[in-house]
Amino acid sequence: LSEYLEFFPSFYTLILTLRFSFGKICRYTVSVLPIFLGFSFAGAIIFAPFTGNFANFSTTLVTLYALMNGDDMHATFEDLSSSYTVNTFFPRIYLFTFAFLAITSFLNVFIFIIED
Repeated sequence: LSEYLEFFPSFYTLILTLRFSFGKICRYTVSVLPIFLGFSFAGAIIFAPFTGNFANFSTTLVTLYALMNGDDMHATFEDLSSSYTVNTFFPRIYLFTFAFLAITSFLNVFIFIIED
C-alpha cells in the first residue's frame, strides 16, 4: 500500500510521518497508559454505584476517553455531581484533574511527537 501511495505526495506525507514517529508514539502511549488506567480503575471503583457513565471498567474507559477528547464534558460533570451525593466536591476534583492532565499533557505531547 505504501508503494502505491508514493505516487500521491499528499498521501505519502502521512505514511512518512507515521513511519518516523511510530516508535515514539508507542513509547509515549505505554508511558501514559498507567495513568489513564489508574484514573479508570479509580472512577469505576468510586463512582460505579452512583452513575451509569462509570458503571463498570469498560464504560469508565469510554467515558474518560470521551472526556479526554473534549466530548460530553458538561453532561458528565453534571451527571456525576448530581448523582454522587456523598461529597459534591470530590467528583469535580477527579474530573478536573483528569481533564487537565489529559488535554494539556497527554494530547499536546502526542501532537508534538507527531509534528517533530
